[in-house]
Amino acid sequence: MKKLNLFAVALATTALTFTTACSDDSDDSTDASNPPGGGGNSPTVNSYSGSATYGDLVTFSINKTEGSYTLNNETTGQTESGNYTVSTDTYFKGVYQVSAGGNTFFGIELDDKIVTANFPSGNSSNDLSFGVSSEIDNSGRLNEIAGDYFYVKLGSYLANGNPMEWGVFTAGTDSIWGVTEASGNNGPEDITINRPLDYSVSDFDLSYTVNNDRLTISDGSGSNLTGYVYAAGNTSVFLIDQGTGMGTYIAYKIDDNFNPANSTGNYKFIDFATDGTKGAGNYNIDANGNVKYSWTDGTAANTVTDISLNSALTQSNIPNVWYAYNVNSDGDNLYLVVAGDAIMHYVFDRNFNFIEYGAGAKL
Repeated sequence: MKKLNLFAVALATTALTFTTACSDDSDDSTDASNPPGGGGNSPTVNSYSGSATYGDLVTFSINKTEGSYTLNNETTGQTESGNYTVSTDTYFKGVYQVSAGGNTFFGIELDDKIVTANFPSGNSSNDLSFGVSSEIDNSGRLNEIAGDYFYVKLGSYLANGNPMEWGVFTAGTDSIWGVTEASGNNGPEDITINRPLDYSVSDFDLSYTVNNDRLTISDGSGSNLTGYVYAAGNTSVFLIDQGTGMGTYIAYKIDDNFNPANSTGNYKFIDFATDGTKGAGNYNIDANGNVKYSWTDGTAANTVTDISLNSALTQSNIPNVWYAYNVNSDGDNLYLVVAGDAIMHYVFDRNFNFIEYGAGAKL
């Protein structure tokens, strides 16, 4: 396997989607003008914290009662806010739609668990933003966090034709180690990653400590990164922000007992492409692992496209990663990762140049 020296500072992953509820994930938001027990109806406000693809730290506040949101970019100091509508379309039911600056953007929320969106985030270089519930305290969940994860790295460097980094890492109760690959050279179907990973020959070694909903991650050089994790069985997702301009890593826990028959249904996702296109879509997965794909950018002129991915296959070394070649007339190649109620995909053209990434949840 070709080893890439791209972990000079850290590894990473992201909080994407979950249905397993945790005892301290409840919505305890209050309105000072209408306190609980005051005789009125308090608005339901969900709060999230996480990372955006350029390497910015972001927080979300979503007012479910008013249909509004606020996104604060902690890195740039910019705040974005507005209203959203909830799609009732057959393919995209439950997806948030936002109009801003004459453009259409999308978001997906699993209440008090995770949020992912491609609407404005205080930095035009961000393609997607991710967040997990700000009410989570992971200090008591180290054993739930531990395990093997499949990850991809996102960032603005991908638009320059650079290969997308992917790999596998093991999260222990206080450290992370793993192996890296570049999808431009090898895809998950081309190699075998032997697990459990051998700590002595890993490409990187990071330590981490839990600070309530955030992780402090260090490579031992004195540089600390910020991470987030949602620990929920096989749908556990790990996120580490690499710092301004350095991108972020998103990882899903590997499920050795993965069975397509247990992953049927509709998974909504938000995506972006290296040509600047942003949209929302749906994967409908049947019990045989076949996938029907639908997508929209929200414009009246757009036609929803359905593609049947009958060649989707599971991998023996990473069972919940599928791939399919030549999924459309352009000869694009799709990689699809399903982890419980979380989903993500990435797409390469016929020459294996990275062109698209998406992430979302089963709604």
